[in-house]
Amino acid sequence: MGRILTQPPDLEGVPEPLRRLAGAALEKDPDRRPSANALLDALLSAGRPAVTPELRRVALAARAGNRRTRRWLGRAAALVLAGLLVASGVALARSSERVERQDRALVQRDLLDRSARVLDTDPGLALRLAVSADTISPSDRGRAAIDAALATGYEGELSPDEAVYTAEFRPDGRMVAAAGAGDVGLWTVDGSRFRRVGALATAGQETTDLSFSPDGRTIATAGARLQLWDVAAAHPVAELTGQAWDGVQFSGSGDRLLTVSDRLELWDVRDRARPRSVWSAPAGTATRGGARLSPDGRLLAGVAEGELLTVWAAAGTPRRISVITDADAVINLAFSPDGRRLAAATISDGVRLYDLTDPARPRLSSTFAADGGTVTTVAFDSTGTVLAAGSQQRTVGLWSVADPARPQPLRTLRRDGGWISSVDFTPDGARVLTAGWQGAARSAALWRVAPFAPVRRSRLDAARDPIRLVGLSPADVLVVTALSDGQVEFWDLRDPGRPVRARPAFRSSGASRIRLGTTLLYANGAVHDLSGPEPRRLLEGVVDADPERGLAAVLRDGERVLIYRVAPGAEPEAVAEIPAAYVASIVFDQVTGNLVVADDNGGAESALTVWDLSVRAAPRRAAAQAAQGGVQALEARGGTVVTVDRNVVVWAAGTVRSAPRPGNRIAGVGAVTLSADGSLLAITGRSGTELWSLPPGADPLLVAVLPGEPTSAAFSPRGPLLAVGDPAGTTIWDVSALRMTLHDPRAEACRRQGGLTAGEWAAHVTGLGYRAACA
Repeated sequence: MGRILTQPPDLEGVPEPLRRLAGAALEKDPDRRPSANALLDALLSAGRPAVTPELRRVALAARAGNRRTRRWLGRAAALVLAGLLVASGVALARSSERVERQDRALVQRDLLDRSARVLDTDPGLALRLAVSADTISPSDRGRAAIDAALATGYEGELSPDEAVYTAEFRPDGRMVAAAGAGDVGLWTVDGSRFRRVGALATAGQETTDLSFSPDGRTIATAGARLQLWDVAAAHPVAELTGQAWDGVQFSGSGDRLLTVSDRLELWDVRDRARPRSVWSAPAGTATRGGARLSPDGRLLAGVAEGELLTVWAAAGTPRRISVITDADAVINLAFSPDGRRLAAATISDGVRLYDLTDPARPRLSSTFAADGGTVTTVAFDSTGTVLAAGSQQRTVGLWSVADPARPQPLRTLRRDGGWISSVDFTPDGARVLTAGWQGAARSAALWRVAPFAPVRRSRLDAARDPIRLVGLSPADVLVVTALSDGQVEFWDLRDPGRPVRARPAFRSSGASRIRLGTTLLYANGAVHDLSGPEPRRLLEGVVDADPERGLAAVLRDGERVLIYRVAPGAEPEAVAEIPAAYVASIVFDQVTGNLVVADDNGGAESALTVWDLSVRAAPRRAAAQAAQGGVQALEARGGTVVTVDRNVVVWAAGTVRSAPRPGNRIAGVGAVTLSADGSLLAITGRSGTELWSLPPGADPLLVAVLPGEPTSAAFSPRGPLLAVGDPAGTTIWDVSALRMTLHDPRAEACRRQGGLTAGEWAAHVTGLGYRAACA
């Protein structure tokens, strides 16, 4: 109403000459509005299509002075004015709709900005903000923000009233016990949903650690008192006082209980009501690094007097069998499920991983640091191949330790909530529960270990070779070649779960990316003719090829690129030459047929140049772009160009998007490959296979890391398959579910969190009524 009274009318959509006349008729000052006769005269002078010839004749007759006609003419003018007002009302309605759209766009943008700001501190809120923003106005940016929040893996919180110091799953994974400054809360777990079902009343006493018995019927709690609880009755069955306890753990059989205080002590708890001490030893006091029993009960590792990390044989009366002298300032310990590895969180060296296959001679396998400062707690998953390392800086690093000598970082969990004091995996290893203190109001969070994991379809094992290269044809024929023996193999992946040989293998020395066409193969640095009974090498020294178009590129003298025409049964023919200098990489776009050249002299002149080869004899420079941060690897598909070094940089549709790679992944880029639709990027290197989402209108997003020692990777040009080669063979992955979730993440986001609650909406949104996101 205020806009109508004080602002000029918005007449967008009203055509001339009616717009000018309507503006005069809608003047705020009545004295400035034209009379009905003057308005009609103006309409008549405007000509067609404003008035018809019939109305013009009537008007001319009225001007002759007939009073009756004049009265009719006044009424007609009034009708015309009413029509103008209706048209103006339509324009105002359209203006109101446009203003509402603008308001929605502003709110959406603000919510997405807020989502980005809180992503590292409150990923749950970041997800709800992004979902609500996308509900207000769906957009590429909104979907990308939802993907970014889902990629954190965050699934939910316990949301207790007090800070949580320690949390543990019941062995069946269907209940969680969480404790801190108040009572021990008992929560049932359904996927990512928690429901509080009871509590163990500690009378306000602080609980520093807890442990479920293997059958889940008893909980032991440590703090100012050591207590054993009947879970079903929520009542203590035994209690010890007189000192403070820091840690507690049931043995794998449930017959014994390990406690940590100023002493390391084993208790016989077969009679839960009468715990009986059977062994003890003085504990270290500087770091209170604690102790752990191996899952099978054979070993006990702990920080003994003198701060010495000591290993005992735990069966019967424990006896010391070794001392690990190179572990300094141990804070926390964890055994792998098979008891053969021991992870020690230390103040000075991060995580130290020991091989205890021979517990009398512990051997250091590796040392690695967490991303967020001092490591405070460690835990293995149920397979023993993933280790979680909590830190002082609110982060939990997930590491692949499948090869204990070469731990590989998978990803880092981040949120606000104090330093991490407890980490526990679900029995299936799919999720991890983290707890941290320093007064956080909501400090126990559940995370998915691999939120965007592809599905493994098959594995082709082979004799070990340092470099194994793979490629996929449009017909889903997998080509695999090994560097040492030069064997080139062909596998039919139309049933990716059961690969079968597609044609006889042959030998060809060299190493390069692999591209397979109908009758031509580019492999091991050469183009081969496959049209005859035996493969025939057509052209060597090739840096890349387009087998379907019959083109190959050869670098000569480091300063020029020769383009060859290659065809089955014919000799290669040089058809064009392209100038080049400081060439870092050359690649054909297998969709557009263009050639992309990356020049990298380590300085400001590094550049990408796209050459149009539609006229083969006359290559045309189609585009050029300064490269950002150097080029270790290059890929192009469908007009999208990607370079990889310290950053992942994407050129597409005239825009440039980039994202930094995690700090420990900047070296050792092996191969880069784009999916058929350009939405996924795979990068192989020393830290595994990185999978990146390349959303339209947003920066690249790292969504998954496949551990291993990959040397190459290739997406299917037509389907959702990814082949990854490594020294021991080739793995076939299906990325269809991952890609589907990334393209349409709303359903998964609504399942995990939904949008803003009505209360959160009021706190974050002004001027727009509440909208439920996942009704």
